[in-house]
Amino acid sequence: MRKSTAKKALRTARGGPLTRIRKKIGLRFYDLRVKLHAWSGRRKQPRKPQKMKTARRNELLFCIAFLAVPVTQMLIFYFGVNFNSIILAFKNYDATQHGFYWSGFYNLKEVLRFLFTDPQMAIAAKNSAIMYFVSLLVAMPLNLIFAYLVFKKIPLAGFFRVVLFLPAVISSVVLAFVYQYAVDYFVPWLAEVLFDKQIRLPTQVPSTAFWTVIIYGLWTGFGSALILYAGAMARLPESVLEYGKLEGIGAFTEFTRVVVPMIFPTITTFLVVGIAGFFTNYGALYIFYGAGASSDMWTLGYYWFTRVVNSTGAIESYASYPQAAAAGLVFTAVCAPITLLVKHLLEKYGPEAEY
Repeated sequence: MRKSTAKKALRTARGGPLTRIRKKIGLRFYDLRVKLHAWSGRRKQPRKPQKMKTARRNELLFCIAFLAVPVTQMLIFYFGVNFNSIILAFKNYDATQHGFYWSGFYNLKEVLRFLFTDPQMAIAAKNSAIMYFVSLLVAMPLNLIFAYLVFKKIPLAGFFRVVLFLPAVISSVVLAFVYQYAVDYFVPWLAEVLFDKQIRLPTQVPSTAFWTVIIYGLWTGFGSALILYAGAMARLPESVLEYGKLEGIGAFTEFTRVVVPMIFPTITTFLVVGIAGFFTNYGALYIFYGAGASSDMWTLGYYWFTRVVNSTGAIESYASYPQAAAAGLVFTAVCAPITLLVKHLLEKYGPEAEY
């Protein structure tokens, strides 16, 4: 009796068959959930480094795609062209075979002989020097002064900024035509109206043609220089300028002893680049006159440029390429040491801001 009562109590505690089935199914589902949770945990752990690797790979691909165009352009149009130009300086052109052949140092000797014996090269060097020193002694001070006036936000500063920057945005050919028309037609008309005097076209008179081209170069060069100088001035520490105001310094003193010395690295860049322009600058001579400019207006850059390209923009002769390439090597051999020396002297003995 007692045993049957104990069995009945145990059966009641365990539940019926359905209850036991439900418990077994529940335990099975619980075991399955635990296994799924453990499996998902194991899957999630390596995802973080995988995501980091993917992000790094995407950043690398973006950098490669971003740099592909400029690097390719530099390799082809800078290193490739210049390397080919160096090789070309030691070759000559055979018109019968329509190809280049190795000639050693012949072109270099011819260029040196030509530079020291041809009187036309003396005129070209003199004109190049005039252009360089006008740019150095006239254009640069004017650019600095106008940039300072714009920086100080004088009345109509925005208007001057736009007007002076326009030549840097408009096509140089269009500007040359507008300028030439204004000089050749408006200036004579104005002289006749105001002074009752008839003058010839300034761009066609030998005594005024070269200076007309120089003035055009000064006008068109204002834009880029103005933006760079004004940008350098805008980065000056406001505390330094405020300290100068508290000390009672005037605009001239601030410009000469604070602003110019503090933006002198930018000025140094213009000075160093201008040295190379002595050998390569041909101003607007080609735009105004094509390859037919008067010989008393030639510069070194204009002469060697027109040796290769004629007035229509076509190639003059493949035979002129080797000598032009040799001239480039000679000018580089002269210009590079001077440029490095000037850069060193400017950095060592350049002015420092007094504050």
